[in-house]
Amino acid sequence: MKINYNILFGCLIISIGIIIQGYIVNLNTDTSLNNERINNRYEGVLDMNEATEYLNMNESEIKRLITIEKYQLEKYKTFTGEMLPYFQVGDKYYFYKETLDRWLTDITEDRRKYDTKENVVY
Repeated sequence: MKINYNILFGCLIISIGIIIQGYIVNLNTDTSLNNERINNRYEGVLDMNEATEYLNMNESEIKRLITIEKYQLEKYKTFTGEMLPYFQVGDKYYFYKETLDRWLTDITEDRRKYDTKENVVY
């Protein structure tokens, strides 16, 4: 009996494709579940600690962005795009998650760059 290597090779390629597809689907599912957990964890008003976790930034980076945006607004009397949304009570900063999401979308679509040395937003 002669083995048809073309059929064997074709079956091997299809099997590898199925395994790779299963791996990709699993990765996408894990990412979706992780994003859902993050979104469910943070709702409504966030304090600075929650905002740092949500944005994956530290407190000084967030305050630096606020300072740069204020500086640009005061110096040029204008600011293009949405500024980092926050409010203060005393010396504490608070953020509404929904407006943070809009801000993230805006800065991502604009491909905004914050130059911390020059206090400028590009």
